[in-house]
Amino acid sequence: MTDPDAIQSRSSSWRVGRSAAWAALAGAWAALCLSLPRLGYALLDEPVRSQALALMDMTGLALARHLSLSGLAPWLTLALTAFIAAGVLALVWQLVLRWLDRDMSARAALRWSLRTLPMLVLWSIGLVVVLGTAALVSDHLLLEGLPSGYAWSVMLLPLPYLLSLPLFCLRRELVGRASPPLVWRPGWPGWPVIATTVAICFLTVMAMHAEAALVSALPALAWPAAVADWLLQSVLLTIVLLLWLRRSRWRRLPADAGDALRWIRLRRTLAVQWLGYGLIFLLLAPPLLAIALDATSFMPTIASISDTHQLARPSALTIWAGFADWVTQYWWVVLGLLIPWFGLSACARSLLQVEDAPAE
Repeated sequence: MTDPDAIQSRSSSWRVGRSAAWAALAGAWAALCLSLPRLGYALLDEPVRSQALALMDMTGLALARHLSLSGLAPWLTLALTAFIAAGVLALVWQLVLRWLDRDMSARAALRWSLRTLPMLVLWSIGLVVVLGTAALVSDHLLLEGLPSGYAWSVMLLPLPYLLSLPLFCLRRELVGRASPPLVWRPGWPGWPVIATTVAICFLTVMAMHAEAALVSALPALAWPAAVADWLLQSVLLTIVLLLWLRRSRWRRLPADAGDALRWIRLRRTLAVQWLGYGLIFLLLAPPLLAIALDATSFMPTIASISDTHQLARPSALTIWAGFADWVTQYWWVVLGLLIPWFGLSACARSLLQVEDAPAE
């Protein structure tokens, strides 16, 4: 006869082991990303190589002094610090996620939203076309000698296209399907929902300004204020999403908004956001930090050293410099499209699964 306690113990051990493995993987990824620039500069010729490595060791030396560590190579100190920090953050992220997403609905919703990527690509192509057309018209007006105000007003024309994003990813008929189609048309939720969304967006902006003013006056409250702001935005997002999914009319707005405040719905939105932001941070923060440090602190100095010794810069260094410059300038544009699209569609998908759920 199978012992239920033994099965539960094995299941618990498996979960602990899996969490530890994911934490170790996150730590290894962070350590690798912060070590890659050093590995690249180790291939340079002398005397640039020794000076570049000495320059890059400054970060590890600073960490060793701050953490009172000695006896370790500076690069190893940096790698171990990144490994431990990322691993601890990954463990905390998994523990909170396990509490919020007990039924793994957030993970299923995010996997479903990732399958809408073809439509996002098509929508992004349309955005590029609209922006390019507006830029061409604006340049033409400037060449014709018209006042610059006319040219700048033309650049506002792509704004309606940008605001159409939720019309595509918050269609109830689409979100309720087992598998999203490759392409689809936008859906109109009704003027009551649009008006409520605009009001809530205004309230969100006011809350962000209030948070900034509070943190400016009391810097010690930065983290509590950030958490409170995130929770408030999650509540408001849940209200907006439920109104969009139900296409609420004026008389139903108060009841539907109150229904959105049920914990079973708030937990779904919090779980999806915690899952998405955690993945983005653990995956992208280490390489972005490494690129930013290299592009702003190390690469200019190393290039100056090469010029001082009248040595030609390696082609690989030139390519890496161009890539780092592109990433530091445009990474926010990519995330600015991915996060709203996948975040909204995943949250809507998760919320729709509990439309008829009983109150907790």
